[in-house]
Amino acid sequence: MNTATIRYRVADFLSRHTPFQFVEQADLLSLAGSGRVRFHEKDEYIFHQGEARKEYVSVIQQGMVDLHEETPSGTRLRDRLGEGELLGIGRFLDAKHYLYTAKTSGDVLLYRFPAAEFDRIVAKYPQVADYLSAYFSATPSRAEGTQGAWGIAPGDPVALRELSVRRLAVVDESTSLREIASILNANHAEAVVVQDLLQKPVGLVTLRDVVQRIADGASSTQWATAALDDEPPATAPPGLTANEYFLRLAQNHGRPLVLTADGRPGTPAVGLISANDLSLLAGLNPTLLSIETGYCDNAQQLGRLVQRSRAITLGALSEASRAEWSARMAGELCGAVVSRLIQLAEQEALDAGLQRPAARSSWLFFGGAGRQELMTWFDVDIGLVFEHGAAVARADVDQWFARIAKRLDSGLQEAGFRFTNSAVRISNPDMRQSLKQWKVKFGEWVSQPAEGRLYESRSYFDFRCFHGDAALAEELRDGMFASVAENPRFLALLAGSCLAQMPPLTFFKGLVVDDGGNQSDMLDLRRSAVFPLIDSARVFGLARATRQPGTFDRLSGAAELLPGSRDTFEAAKEAYRVTLQQRGRAGLLAGDDGVHIRPSSLSKYEQQVLKGAFRSILELLELTGEYFRAVVGR
Repeated sequence: MNTATIRYRVADFLSRHTPFQFVEQADLLSLAGSGRVRFHEKDEYIFHQGEARKEYVSVIQQGMVDLHEETPSGTRLRDRLGEGELLGIGRFLDAKHYLYTAKTSGDVLLYRFPAAEFDRIVAKYPQVADYLSAYFSATPSRAEGTQGAWGIAPGDPVALRELSVRRLAVVDESTSLREIASILNANHAEAVVVQDLLQKPVGLVTLRDVVQRIADGASSTQWATAALDDEPPATAPPGLTANEYFLRLAQNHGRPLVLTADGRPGTPAVGLISANDLSLLAGLNPTLLSIETGYCDNAQQLGRLVQRSRAITLGALSEASRAEWSARMAGELCGAVVSRLIQLAEQEALDAGLQRPAARSSWLFFGGAGRQELMTWFDVDIGLVFEHGAAVARADVDQWFARIAKRLDSGLQEAGFRFTNSAVRISNPDMRQSLKQWKVKFGEWVSQPAEGRLYESRSYFDFRCFHGDAALAEELRDGMFASVAENPRFLALLAGSCLAQMPPLTFFKGLVVDDGGNQSDMLDLRRSAVFPLIDSARVFGLARATRQPGTFDRLSGAAELLPGSRDTFEAAKEAYRVTLQQRGRAGLLAGDDGVHIRPSSLSKYEQQVLKGAFRSILELLELTGEYFRAVVGR
């Protein structure tokens, strides 16, 4: 066979494998012409860990190669490579020596190419460089582009700033409703900011507020001081992205944001941003769904919003970098829907003649919903904490909330929420407890952490208030942190339990491979990636008393606790973004919780990114175990 024919065959082989499908044929032929064929027998070493790196890169034409790490405690399998995969790419980390030992698991045929020729390909084709970066990290190197969460422009920051300034209209506390209506009309604005004598924003009057007050019989000459009955307006700094403003608007139930120079309420207003303003600039606005929940009269109407929310979330998950934002926005929308269901249930009870007891109450999300990381709307875990005075009978409180919980539970199902047998249901009386009872429960979990109880109770440590008295939820959080501080052994046991579920090693021929070489055609994303990440983040969050229950917030707090390990925590955050993206997409497409994924359904690039995530997770788990063993040992 002549040389030209061989060159075309090698180029054809390369073109069928990632990342060479991105390379033009002329460059593939040039690369193929520079290569050599090398044969290795079974159990032959191709290179050894620590050996000086040779100036070539290899592609496996046939056979299987295992990569091993030599450690003081023995040899560990780190990767398994097959047809079309690359060997010797550690050089792109500027590693002068081989990071692992490569050993054949059978007869292997390699195509070996000069490193300089491969460098030329990498420099010319960003997709190739992106693929290589994915091998070493869960963070792709390619630019994210200029698209927003759904493939739309995120809003020109300059245009956002200019529009926010144009929309700003400021009044003082003596301005009448007639004058406010005139200002709103003249400025084509949705709201005016009420400021005090020090020019600090102390209130917000929207067009809807004006209409409502007139409908309630207010005189057109009455002052705007009625707006001050509510809390001060929500503030934000200028210069954020449209996506960030979307999220803050959703958190503020769709009411406009007052922009101040430093984002705090104690400084003069410099702009105003509303949901409609963002729609004008970005083309689509999920905040409008949050607003729309307030106009829904039944669970069926809310169910249609749930379907639209799922579609928006799925569209937002085209990039892993958007997973964190997408999860938080999905959490806000979920909270708005469930909150409206509670309001409807309460109104139904009042219409039936029941009397609302005088009790403080805080409705809680636990687990994934509590962390704002549940995008599939599957198994939304809900609980309630309440507190009442001696003058109120506990039986009356229980009767009221039992009725609301029963109606809420049926409303959730009518609205399209889906539950498995493991879901924490609000219809269960154990999920509706007083503040004192919840504190006792957390105290028992922390002081008596039996193995089964430790596993079953961990998701309860991830809670947030989505409806009602948020201060009551924070009192419970204070009690939880106090119990943890009094029982340091609990953190050691919690950290040790993280190591019970390790990430897999690699993918090979459409199968997932664990560190023992065992293979499966199904990846359990929850046990292999989600649980190890959230469990490790949780133990650091509890140790540092991080008030935000989200995994990203807890990992950021852990980086402040251990600044020398910041890179490990940042890599873990990237790994979690990848995991959230894969789970969210799988669940929303299949209509389930996204736990199981077939490796054969993943592209080569997605497999590489997940392999990088697995390595980051393993590093986090090892750090978690080492740190908390040392802390408890002191």
